[in-house]
Amino acid sequence: MKKRVLKFKRSSVKDESLMPKPSKTLKPKKNPLVILLALSVAVLVVLIAFITSTILSNSSKSAQNTKDKPVLLLSKAAPYLDSTNIKSVKDLNDLESIVNQIKTIKDYESNPNFMYVLTYFELTTGNPELATKYLDLLKKSYKQDVGYSEVIRSKTLTIDQLTNSVNSLVKRAEQALKNINNTAVGQPKK
Repeated sequence: MKKRVLKFKRSSVKDESLMPKPSKTLKPKKNPLVILLALSVAVLVVLIAFITSTILSNSSKSAQNTKDKPVLLLSKAAPYLDSTNIKSVKDLNDLESIVNQIKTIKDYESNPNFMYVLTYFELTTGNPELATKYLDLLKKSYKQDVGYSEVIRSKTLTIDQLTNSVNSLVKRAEQALKNINNTAVGQPKK
């Protein structure tokens, strides 16, 4: 058996000039100024994106902290709103620190939760003037249908109970003042 070998013609086109010529790829000249400008623009875009995201992140954290601060302060104050939990001067100092932080919050006097904490603190420390002031502000800001924050609700007295306690403090302070004045003048106590 004989092997047959097939032969193919390379091209049937006789004129090579009709054949498409391979295109030459043009390589651009590398201009250092163009490269530097492109890199500068890229760095600037990345920098602007970073600064923008940082500013937005910080402002949202700040807004979140502003929203969380009242709840945090009320959470810290809640244990002290039960007189059985105030066992030492340190406990009163802790509550006073919370009260001072509350006073730094904008419009704290229109927040009934804060006014309750401040009224309770002044009642506990025996300051009838400030207890009366904060009770009046509490009565103005308190809405019966809303009540107090859930954070302190279980620890609070009713407005009437708080009013009775403040009135009692005021009467005791007035009586103490009368006793001091009577003793100073040498008159017998009544």
